[in-house]
Amino acid sequence: MLDYLLNSGACLALFFLFYKLLLERQHMNVFKRYYLLGALLVSLGIPLLTFTIYLEPASQLAPVLLESANGTVEPVPTDLDTLNLPLILWSIYGVGVALFSFRFVKNLLQLRRRIKHNPKQKVNRITQVLHTEPLVPHTFFNYVFLNREKFETRQIPREVMMHEEIHARQKHSLDILCIELVQLLFWFNPFIYLLKRAIKLNHEFLADSEVVQKGIEPAVYQKTILSFSSNTYQPVLANAINYSSIKKRFTVMKTKTSKRAIWIRSFLTLPLLALLLSSFSQKNYVQEPSAAIATHNHPIQEEKASTQVVAEYNSLAKAYNVVPLDPRKVRSEDLLRMGHIYALMTPVQRKTAEPLPTHVAPPVVPQEKATPAMVAEYNALAKKYNAMPKEHMRILGSEVERMRYIYDLMTAAQRQDAEPFPELPEPPPPPAPPLVDEVVVEVAPVISPSAQEVVYVRPTLAPEPEVNVVAPISPKSVRVLVDPSPPAPAKSPKDFIEEMAEKNAEFYHNGKKISASKALKIYREAKGLHLRARHTGLKRPIVELSSEPFDIIED
Repeated sequence: MLDYLLNSGACLALFFLFYKLLLERQHMNVFKRYYLLGALLVSLGIPLLTFTIYLEPASQLAPVLLESANGTVEPVPTDLDTLNLPLILWSIYGVGVALFSFRFVKNLLQLRRRIKHNPKQKVNRITQVLHTEPLVPHTFFNYVFLNREKFETRQIPREVMMHEEIHARQKHSLDILCIELVQLLFWFNPFIYLLKRAIKLNHEFLADSEVVQKGIEPAVYQKTILSFSSNTYQPVLANAINYSSIKKRFTVMKTKTSKRAIWIRSFLTLPLLALLLSSFSQKNYVQEPSAAIATHNHPIQEEKASTQVVAEYNSLAKAYNVVPLDPRKVRSEDLLRMGHIYALMTPVQRKTAEPLPTHVAPPVVPQEKATPAMVAEYNALAKKYNAMPKEHMRILGSEVERMRYIYDLMTAAQRQDAEPFPELPEPPPPPAPPLVDEVVVEVAPVISPSAQEVVYVRPTLAPEPEVNVVAPISPKSVRVLVDPSPPAPAKSPKDFIEEMAEKNAEFYHNGKKISASKALKIYREAKGLHLRARHTGLKRPIVELSSEPFDIIED
């Protein structure tokens, strides 16, 4: 929401700046009317537009580029989080909307009351409302409000009457209602007020221009409106003669703008619109299917980067490579461009080109802290197990895992105030696998020459499961008990890391986040490495590698 408000405000500011510099003092009032209304609506719509940008596959760089373009960085918690800043800002915004809505309704009711309680007369579809209040003539839709005393004594000049009737016929009140309604929602944007003033002033330009075209001498007309205007209260929702705008109105009345100048200034709005669309609309980056999915029946010919493109890549890459990795900040658009060119380059071009700059070093993941809700959950579980007799303790594995997980996250101060970690009994050893089968193996008796005793020797057979010889059943057979499912060998740390990588686990080494391939490399190169995995209460498993033993439980 904040991004939308900033982008729409920036669009409106640029539209208004363009109007002030190139359009306001030109005699092209009809175009200016539609420009100002269009600028208001387009500024509100551009930040809502989303353009999809398809990225060509760039081998192993594609995931990194997409992450840089679309990825988000988790905000680091600060002390301001405890103030509930969004609630405060939304409350202020709501109060502003309520006040401006009250003001808008009040002005409408004031005009309605003035129409209802004063005498009226209709002349050529224009209703003249004669009131006793000392207000300058003003117009709201087809109603022209005039002071009754001045009207009856014919003190209101004909030029002023023509001016107000033009406001009514050209429906200038529609423009004012539109900007007033937008102001209800965007009351905090200062350019809304500047735009509203420009719209009202342009209404005066339009009315002045048509009065002069009807045959009124400009000098006489200027003298009339100068003597009839005043700085008294002006109705908010109506068009009225304003003394502060007289100088600009006289300037525009004297200005003669050629058709060529009008066309040139009109067409200049197109590049302005294109610039705003490119700068303030949303971008959705989508990775195109990789060339690896092409079958051998549809080979794809490799594209070679041109000399100019390689020179562009070298210029960008060199600018980033001279910066050390720690403070290096690679712009996402530059990273996308370099990755695209690098994917087009042949092996020979890559060998002679600048090395591809790596992105910024991964941020150090701050130590997560147990929340008050988690501490309360831990205390409830720990209190439950501390109340159980140790010899009759009934343990639920998921609850113990949850207690250990929360206890690891707790700070020293939190642990000091929390329940002590329960003394849990040692888990019983796993039961030995039962010998579930028995076979009878025929053997041949051999007479020992020294002891004259019978020894049963098992004949050599094909590879079989290991057996235990028990006691002879007959001179030619022995009873053998066979274990059909010998225990599986334990997983190696390398296999465990690969298995957790397939489960999309997060890997950390001494508190820093690393990739799965980096974890395997560290394990192969480091000595005396400690490994720990956690998954209870987490969306993704966490695998931690450390050169120091883990301090899981501290009493």
